[in-house]
Amino acid sequence: MIYKALDTPIMVQKSDGADENDDVAYVILDGKNGIPFASIRGTRGMRWNTSRDNINELAQTFAAQYPYKEGDTEKSFELYPDIIYSSGMEITVDGVEYECPAIYDDNQVYELVNQIQVNPAKFVIGSSSYEIQYAAFNSKILVPYDVFKLLGCEVLFDKNSYVATISKNDTTLEIIPNIIGMRKNQADGYWVPLEICARFVNDALYLPLDAVAKEIGYVAETNSDGSVITLK
Repeated sequence: MIYKALDTPIMVQKSDGADENDDVAYVILDGKNGIPFASIRGTRGMRWNTSRDNINELAQTFAAQYPYKEGDTEKSFELYPDIIYSSGMEITVDGVEYECPAIYDDNQVYELVNQIQVNPAKFVIGSSSYEIQYAAFNSKILVPYDVFKLLGCEVLFDKNSYVATISKNDTTLEIIPNIIGMRKNQADGYWVPLEICARFVNDALYLPLDAVAKEIGYVAETNSDGSVITLK
């Protein structure tokens, strides 16, 4: 029974009933009538190898499928002028040149990484609101990868490569934890630099909200204590 429950659509709070004439409303994320699908399985309930060596191997394997294109690094600096880092060129054992973003060395901020905590927040999109979890790292907000289903995105996670894929309209983002960059629009695209990495918090994968939201056409605003996150 527990195993079957992992794939049962979850119910989330849509409105809080703050208005005296408005009852608390809930919605089942069952994938019907334009509502996204979400279950409790996601990345939860599994143990993940987040060692630097393992992430490095996964990242190199993932990045190597996209051959290096002249000018991609310059494009990153042109489109994201505030960055101080970008992807670099690597070479496979077969001699194929490819771009691979840097792996964030957690050893430099070991204490900060291990102090990441998950907190509840209200996630507001237009006239709808949902209760979600968020984490903060270096003053930046991270949210569970499947939250982007609430924005109408197609959301996938590959349990072998650790790659989360977020797609909406003509934009596809591929994100691997602990990497300071996400691949935009696959083979024809380029690496988008990130201020903070996606990372596993306990057994759930969290993605940098601002960076992902921006690429799919939203602006994220958070109140002073992080309890309300609004996407416009």
